[in-house]
Amino acid sequence: MNQSAIALISGPPGSGKTTWIRQHLDDTSNPIVYLSPGNSNVPIDQTIIAAEFPHCKTLTDGQELELLKLLAMGYSAYIEIGFHLELSEIDKIIGNLPHQRIALIPPELKQSPWHEWANKIIPSAPLQQLPENIELWRVPMTGQMLDTDSLNAFWYELTQKAYGTIYRAKAIFDLADGRAVYGEFIPNIEGDSFIELNLPRWLEGRPARFSGLEVFGQNLDQPALAQTIKDSCLTDTELRSYQQRLKQAEQFEDIQA
Repeated sequence: MNQSAIALISGPPGSGKTTWIRQHLDDTSNPIVYLSPGNSNVPIDQTIIAAEFPHCKTLTDGQELELLKLLAMGYSAYIEIGFHLELSEIDKIIGNLPHQRIALIPPELKQSPWHEWANKIIPSAPLQQLPENIELWRVPMTGQMLDTDSLNAFWYELTQKAYGTIYRAKAIFDLADGRAVYGEFIPNIEGDSFIELNLPRWLEGRPARFSGLEVFGQNLDQPALAQTIKDSCLTDTELRSYQQRLKQAEQFEDIQA
C-alpha cells in the first residue's frame, strides 16, 4: 500500500473541525477522500463538502473498504471523528496505517481525552461551557421542501430556545424554489443564517437528494421539534402549486427575453 496522508480530526462539539477541513480542502486539488463515521442517516457535512469540493470524494458508513482502496491508490484522507464517537473506534477502520491525530481544542480546556489522544493540538475558538446531560437529535428530511417564510420562522424559534437550549444546530434544507441551503447556528457567533449550496435547482417533484437537521442541546422538546418540522414542510398539493407558478414565471421571462 502506498504511503498516504491520513489525518484524523476530533475535538469538542463546535470547535470547528469541519471548517478546518474545508479550509484545507480549499488549498489543494490533489485526490482526497473525506469520511465522518456515525452520520450515515444524516450526512450533513458529507453533503456540504461534496457540493463545495468536487475533487474530494466523500464516503459514508459502510464504505470502509472503499476508503482502503482509495488510500491504496494514493488518495489522502480526512477522517472527522464526531464528539459522540469513542476515539478508539476509528482504529477499527484504519488499523495500523500511518496517520496523524489532530485535535481542535479551545485554550481554556486544559485536560481532556482529546489531549491524551492527539499528537497535534490546534487551538480553537473559545467554547460555551457544556453541561453533562446534553442531547444529540437528528432527523433526515430527504424529499421534503419548505417555503422561505416557514423555514425562517422555524429557525428563529429553534435558535431562540423554543424547543430547549441549543448549543449547536446545522441543517441542509430544500426550498420550494428549488434551492438547497445550509444553515448553522452556534450561540454568540454571528454570521449569515443560510448559504446556498452549489447544487442544481430542483424544480420537478420532490428532491431525490439528502436534506436533514442536527440539533445538539439540553432539555430538547423532541416531539415538538418533529411536529413543527412536519407542519413546516409543503404538502404534495402545495408543492405542485408552487412549482407550477415557478414554471409559469420562467416561461414568462423567456417570452420577455
